[in-house]
Amino acid sequence: GQPERYVPEQILRHRIRKGQDQYLVKWERYSDTEATWEPASRLEEDVPDLIRKFWE
Repeated sequence: GQPERYVPEQILRHRIRKGQDQYLVKWERYSDTEATWEPASRLEEDVPDLIRKFWE
């Protein structure tokens, strides 16, 4: 079978930790309680639309 792919569904929050931007990511097929903080740099590459939506 295919390896599980984590697909970002929505960005819930933004924070700055140690000078780095991070976003709290809600993943497809996972609940809000399983959301994880991810570096902004990676998300800006992978899912720029979600970031745009978050700031709108």
